[in-house]
Amino acid sequence: MKLTDKQIKTVNPTDKPFKLSDGKGLYLLVNPNGSKYWRMKYRFQGKEQKLALGIYPDVSLKQARLQCDEARQQLANGINPSTRKKTSAAANKAAYENSFVNVAREWLEVHSGSVTPLHIKKITSLLERFVYPEIGAYPITDIDTPTVLEALRKIESTGKLETMQRAKRTAGQIFTFAIASGKATNNPVLPLAKGVLKTPKETHRAAITTPSELGRLMMLISNYRERGSVVVECALKCSALWLLRQGELRF
Repeated sequence: MKLTDKQIKTVNPTDKPFKLSDGKGLYLLVNPNGSKYWRMKYRFQGKEQKLALGIYPDVSLKQARLQCDEARQQLANGINPSTRKKTSAAANKAAYENSFVNVAREWLEVHSGSVTPLHIKKITSLLERFVYPEIGAYPITDIDTPTVLEALRKIESTGKLETMQRAKRTAGQIFTFAIASGKATNNPVLPLAKGVLKTPKETHRAAITTPSELGRLMMLISNYRERGSVVVECALKCSALWLLRQGELRF
């Protein structure tokens, strides 16, 4: 006789586990502590086996029956449902471990050894705000160029073109890391060359172009100690002498 929702809800446990059958090998195992587990009994290659289908009420009667029917279809096709479930679970675990967000965090950990904590904080914030919500949960091998483009266009539509370019550059570095570590085989960011996305307008800053202006700047640097530290004064002098970038100057 088929089970009903009312019967399952109102059944009381006893001092020993017992089963409530629903047919087709599906039954509900009621434990002394009141927990209720869906199980399916079947035979495969002449051997009796059991398949766990979840816990009631997380898995309803209807859902348990659907899983039972699916398992019976697999049996009809010569597939062991228990083996298929284990294989699927392993595949899901591998997909989660190789998701974009997990690979990105691994890259950040490696990358943190060569940059400042502030830089890592900025990159992490960029990824969490603009990249993870779009492609973070995807297995990194399943992410293609159109998917990346769609994520970047959402940033582009807000007018934050500098942010969009940084997100593109950072994602490209993460995919390169994934390829090197054997987690991916291609970088879907590479086809997004110039012309595909908008680029920020260049803003030219004022520059010293005459010897007299340069001389005045050097005098100001020499007198900077009155208002700043020796370290800052030396840094300014080095920058003027060797035309260093900020990162090189800090190093």
